[in-house]
This record gives sequence, C-alpha cells and structure tokens, in this order.
Amino acid sequence: MYTLKHVAITGLWGDRTAEFDLKSDVNFLIGANGSGKTTVVNVLAAALSANRVQLQRLPFDRTTVALTEESGTGEATLDIQRQPDESGIKIR
Repeated sequence: MYTLKHVAITGLWGDRTAEFDLKSDVNFLIGANGSGKTTVVNVLAAALSANRVQLQRLPFDRTTVALTEESGTGEATLDIQRQPDESGIKIR
C-alpha cells in the first residue's frame, strides 16, 4: 500500500501554487475562507482516483503527487497536466 508523501499543485486559479509534504499520521490544511483548501483536496481526490471529468473542471494547470510504499521499499509519482490546447488531461 502506498501513502502520500508530497503534493504540488501549480496554476490554481491561474497564478497560485500549493506545495506541501504530508506526515504519516495526521495532516491539517489551515487557511482563511476562500484560500483554496477545498480546491486542493478536490484536486488531490480527483488525481488519486484518475477522475478525468472532475480534473477537467478544476482550476489547476498541473499536479504532482509523490507516493511512498509503507514498507519504504518503493516510490511512485503521479503527474497530471492540463493540455494547453484544451484537448484534455495528461496523466502520467
């Protein structure tokens, strides 16, 4: 089983970036109303479930999610990028 290690989301509403490391036990997103906490969680949820329809609707350009295996023996990276010609979402 993999756990989240790091998340980077660029182009939130065109000009914002969210980047943070995640701990193995408890994590909090804290910010003022309207700062993007829910959008960050929605992008992360859509990315992890590869929900292309939801990814098309969310206001971001690219997200990178680093995962690590609980045993510490493996790592994986999920890279999702909005295509500049509006042709869709590229998931790698």
